[in-house]
Amino acid sequence: MLFDELSHVEFRVWIRIYEQELDNLHACCGLRFVTESSHTWLTTTEHAMDRRIDAAIKIIQDEIHQNIPVGELARQVRLSTGHFIRLFKAETSLSPKQYVRCVRMKRAAVLLNDSFLSIKEIAANLGAGDRSHFSRDFKKLHGRTPSSFRERDDDSSTNDDDSSTNTE
Repeated sequence: MLFDELSHVEFRVWIRIYEQELDNLHACCGLRFVTESSHTWLTTTEHAMDRRIDAAIKIIQDEIHQNIPVGELARQVRLSTGHFIRLFKAETSLSPKQYVRCVRMKRAAVLLNDSFLSIKEIAANLGAGDRSHFSRDFKKLHGRTPSSFRERDDDSSTNDDDSSTNTE
């Protein structure tokens, strides 16, 4: 399933989940969030982020399901690829590829917890090349495979439901 095939309700659920989990990305990347009107992005310091990097981050977050080459991002914000990578890393402490991977894996965790999509569908929706690379990247960030992440979460929510019903 692609994003443009989502119903209005599914899209609103996706956005709600995304917004709820943005804070979790902070722990992943050591970054803080700045929200201005309807846009949220990551920054590492209290100073205003370079507007070109702001624009690139917005593009990344809006198009996370696509694999946009770093050179294309640089072109869209009118920087050379090398300068863009240096400036992006100076502003976020991550390379553009690391940033994209971090955002994808955090969104994947949200989808694993809150949706019935298969791991293959989640990987495809987030623009991962294939399931093996997706699983490897997910395990690097979360310390377990997507399957075990989902199973463990299902077990803990089942135990929580059991304990809440048996407290009388």
